[in-house]
Amino acid sequence: MVTTVVGTLSTRGWARTPEEKIRELINHFTESGYSQSVLYKGSIKSLSYLRAAYIEDPTALAEEVQKSLTTLLRNVFFEPDSVVEVEVTSEADRGSEVVYRLVITARVTVAGQKYDVYDSVEIKEQS
Repeated sequence: MVTTVVGTLSTRGWARTPEEKIRELINHFTESGYSQSVLYKGSIKSLSYLRAAYIEDPTALAEEVQKSLTTLLRNVFFEPDSVVEVEVTSEADRGSEVVYRLVITARVTVAGQKYDVYDSVEIKEQS
């Protein structure tokens, strides 16, 4: 069985455990730029790109983020016994400069063992 690792984009090196891999893939998604690569132009999964495209529609943004994260996770957890589940919801927060919050729940099951990671991203008004 081949073990897939994920680069951490930090001095920690490689993410090797399922929880670390899930967390790093979510970090890559939230920090990457859509056009950061000439070689992979159009293939980079990027929250900033989706935010710009769907800023006025929180439900559509949540759906697109869910699709992108599911694809990213399935690229790493591709074994036949692996199951990837991603849920993304939007919560309104009109009381501050935060327009809404995306709540991300990712669960990966590998060989019957479940690994859960939760995250949230604040979507602020564009200035």
